[in-house]
Amino acid sequence: EYADVEVSIDGVNWYMVGTGCLDFGVDISDASVYLPYVNWVRIKNNDTLTNTPDGFDIDAVIALHGDCNTALVGALAASESERPSGDFTVYPNPTKGDLNFNFSEVSLTGNVTLELFNINGQKVATIFQGDASTDSLNNIRYNASNLSNGMYITKLTTNEGVMTNKVMIAK
Repeated sequence: EYADVEVSIDGVNWYMVGTGCLDFGVDISDASVYLPYVNWVRIKNNDTLTNTPDGFDIDAVIALHGDCNTALVGALAASESERPSGDFTVYPNPTKGDLNFNFSEVSLTGNVTLELFNINGQKVATIFQGDASTDSLNNIRYNASNLSNGMYITKLTTNEGVMTNKVMIAK
Protein backbone atom coordinates (compact mmCIF):
# COMPACT_ATOMS: atom_id res chain seq x y z
CA GLU A 1 0.00 0.00 0.00
CA TYR A 2 0.99 3.58 -0.52
CA ALA A 3 1.01 6.22 2.19
CA ASP A 4 0.49 9.97 1.91
CA VAL A 5 2.61 12.12 4.22
CA GLU A 6 1.15 15.42 5.40
CA VAL A 7 2.65 17.96 7.80
CA SER A 8 1.20 20.73 9.95
CA ILE A 9 2.33 23.53 12.21
CA ASP A 10 -0.97 23.91 14.08
CA GLY A 11 -2.66 20.50 13.76
CA VAL A 12 -5.53 22.07 11.81
CA ASN A 13 -4.05 23.01 8.43
CA TRP A 14 -2.32 20.09 6.70
CA TYR A 15 0.01 20.17 3.68
CA MET A 16 0.90 17.21 1.47
CA VAL A 17 4.67 16.64 1.20
CA GLY A 18 4.88 13.25 -0.46
CA THR A 19 3.65 9.76 -1.19
CA GLY A 20 5.65 6.60 -0.82
CA CYS A 21 5.77 2.87 -0.51
CA LEU A 22 8.26 0.79 1.50
CA ASP A 23 11.35 2.78 2.53
CA PHE A 24 11.05 6.41 1.46
CA GLY A 25 11.79 9.92 2.61
CA VAL A 26 10.09 13.27 2.16
CA ASP A 27 11.27 16.85 2.38
CA ILE A 28 8.97 19.50 3.91
CA SER A 29 10.26 21.97 1.35
CA ASP A 30 7.99 20.04 -1.07
CA ALA A 31 4.92 21.37 0.76
CA SER A 32 2.64 23.70 -1.17
CA VAL A 33 3.51 26.54 1.25
CA TYR A 34 6.66 27.51 3.13
CA LEU A 35 6.82 25.87 6.55
CA PRO A 36 9.63 27.06 8.84
CA TYR A 37 9.08 24.01 11.07
CA VAL A 38 6.67 21.12 11.58
CA ASN A 39 4.87 20.10 14.77
CA TRP A 40 2.78 17.24 13.40
CA VAL A 41 3.24 14.52 10.80
CA ARG A 42 0.19 12.61 9.52
CA ILE A 43 0.57 9.42 7.50
CA LYS A 44 -2.51 8.11 5.71
CA ASN A 45 -3.23 5.06 3.57
CA ASN A 46 -4.05 6.29 0.06
CA ASP A 47 -4.58 2.91 -1.62
CA THR A 48 -8.19 3.16 -2.82
CA LEU A 49 -7.86 0.12 -5.07
CA THR A 50 -7.43 -2.42 -2.30
CA ASN A 51 -10.38 -4.53 -1.21
CA THR A 52 -8.65 -6.10 1.77
CA PRO A 53 -8.80 -4.66 5.29
CA ASP A 54 -5.03 -4.45 5.59
CA GLY A 55 -3.02 -1.29 5.83
CA PHE A 56 0.55 -0.23 6.18
CA ASP A 57 3.12 -0.57 8.93
CA ILE A 58 5.33 2.25 10.17
CA ASP A 59 8.56 1.27 11.87
CA ALA A 60 10.01 4.74 12.37
CA VAL A 61 9.66 8.40 11.59
CA ILE A 62 12.90 10.35 11.74
CA ALA A 63 12.69 14.15 11.60
CA LEU A 64 15.85 16.07 10.79
CA HIS A 65 16.51 19.79 10.56
CA GLY A 66 18.78 21.37 7.98
CA ASP A 67 21.45 19.47 6.12
CA CYS A 68 21.56 15.88 7.28
CA ASN A 69 23.97 12.99 7.10
CA THR A 70 22.10 10.38 5.04
CA ALA A 71 24.53 7.66 6.10
CA LEU A 72 23.53 8.23 9.73
CA VAL A 73 19.84 8.22 8.85
CA GLY A 74 20.33 4.87 7.14
CA ALA A 75 22.12 3.51 10.19
CA LEU A 76 19.34 4.69 12.48
CA ALA A 77 16.75 3.00 10.29
CA ALA A 78 18.61 -0.32 10.22
CA SER A 79 16.30 -3.26 10.70
CA GLU A 80 16.29 -5.31 13.88
CA SER A 81 17.81 -8.23 11.97
CA GLU A 82 20.93 -6.09 11.46
CA ARG A 83 21.11 -5.18 15.13
CA PRO A 84 23.76 -7.21 16.94
CA SER A 85 22.79 -9.09 20.05
CA GLY A 86 24.12 -7.69 23.28
CA ASP A 87 23.71 -4.94 25.81
CA PHE A 88 24.56 -1.30 25.05
CA THR A 89 23.72 1.30 27.71
CA VAL A 90 24.51 4.99 28.21
CA TYR A 91 24.20 6.70 31.59
CA PRO A 92 23.46 9.05 33.23
CA ASN A 93 20.83 10.20 30.79
CA PRO A 94 20.27 13.12 30.82
CA THR A 95 23.73 14.24 31.86
CA LYS A 96 25.48 17.46 32.83
CA GLY A 97 29.01 16.15 32.30
CA ASP A 98 30.44 12.66 31.94
CA LEU A 99 28.76 9.94 29.89
CA ASN A 100 29.37 6.28 30.64
CA PHE A 101 29.02 3.68 27.90
CA ASN A 102 28.71 0.00 28.73
CA PHE A 103 28.54 -2.81 26.22
CA SER A 104 29.00 -6.54 26.47
CA GLU A 105 28.15 -9.90 24.85
CA VAL A 106 29.95 -11.87 22.20
CA SER A 107 28.66 -9.95 19.16
CA LEU A 108 29.75 -6.64 20.72
CA THR A 109 33.38 -7.63 21.03
CA GLY A 110 36.27 -7.51 18.61
CA ASN A 111 36.55 -4.43 16.39
CA VAL A 112 34.18 -1.75 17.73
CA THR A 113 33.62 1.93 16.91
CA LEU A 114 31.64 4.22 19.23
CA GLU A 115 30.65 7.61 17.78
CA LEU A 116 28.58 10.58 18.92
CA PHE A 117 26.41 12.62 16.51
CA ASN A 118 24.40 15.78 16.99
CA ILE A 119 20.74 15.85 15.98
CA ASN A 120 21.69 17.17 12.51
CA GLY A 121 23.70 14.03 11.84
CA GLN A 122 27.12 15.67 12.17
CA LYS A 123 29.75 13.59 13.94
CA VAL A 124 30.77 15.29 17.19
CA ALA A 125 33.30 12.71 18.37
CA THR A 126 34.74 9.27 17.88
CA ILE A 127 34.64 8.10 21.48
CA PHE A 128 36.25 4.69 21.01
CA GLN A 129 37.72 2.74 18.13
CA GLY A 130 39.49 -0.55 18.62
CA ASP A 131 39.17 -4.02 20.06
CA ALA A 132 36.63 -4.61 22.80
CA SER A 133 37.13 -7.21 25.50
CA THR A 134 35.53 -10.60 24.93
CA ASP A 135 35.42 -11.66 28.57
CA SER A 136 34.16 -8.64 30.50
CA LEU A 137 31.95 -5.58 30.47
CA ASN A 138 33.42 -2.77 28.38
CA ASN A 139 33.04 0.55 30.19
CA ILE A 140 34.05 3.80 28.49
CA ARG A 141 33.80 7.24 30.10
CA TYR A 142 33.47 10.37 27.94
CA ASN A 143 33.67 13.97 29.15
CA ALA A 144 30.66 15.63 27.52
CA SER A 145 30.90 18.90 29.47
CA ASN A 146 31.98 20.80 26.34
CA LEU A 147 28.81 19.82 24.42
CA SER A 148 25.87 22.17 24.01
CA ASN A 149 22.50 21.32 25.53
CA GLY A 150 20.38 19.09 23.33
CA MET A 151 19.78 15.60 21.99
CA TYR A 152 22.66 13.49 20.68
CA ILE A 153 22.81 10.05 19.10
CA THR A 154 25.40 7.45 19.98
CA LYS A 155 26.29 4.86 17.36
CA LEU A 156 28.06 1.61 18.26
CA THR A 157 29.30 -0.22 15.16
CA THR A 158 30.49 -3.83 15.35
CA ASN A 159 31.29 -6.51 12.79
CA GLU A 160 27.69 -7.72 13.19
CA GLY A 161 25.79 -4.44 12.85
CA VAL A 162 24.91 -1.11 14.43
CA MET A 163 23.27 -0.15 17.72
CA THR A 164 22.15 3.39 18.58
CA ASN A 165 21.07 5.24 21.70
CA LYS A 166 19.79 8.75 22.30
CA VAL A 167 21.34 10.86 25.02
CA MET A 168 20.35 14.29 26.34
CA ILE A 169 22.82 16.93 27.49
CA ALA A 170 21.10 19.22 30.01
CA LYS A 171 23.32 21.59 31.99
